Amino acid sequence: MDVLEQADRIVGTANSNAVDPDSDPPPWTPIRYRLSVSKVNGSWRISNITTLTVDPKIDPLPTPDPERSPLPMATPTESPVPGPRLSIITPTPFL
Repeated sequence: MDVLEQADRIVGTANSNAVDPDSDPPPWTPIRYRLSVSKVNGSWRISNITTLTVDPKIDPLPTPDPERSPLPMATPTESPVPGPRLSIITPTPFL
């Protein structure tokens, strides 16, 4: 699978060992990777990572249009198995 690693913003403060504690964090460089995954004991694990592009052109994702969203649909179920028929018994008043 191809993945894009990016960070739009980094917020933080420098620790006491920083060379320049008043400087901003460095900018994050986006990278596009190709991951190979395999299933091991029921869990998906990354088996290989290959760098495809460093600092690729990133197009913003379009805002979804709620008018184009699919309508909710009922989940089909199997036909019910017929059970024993029940009779309605009307009580007779006591005389």
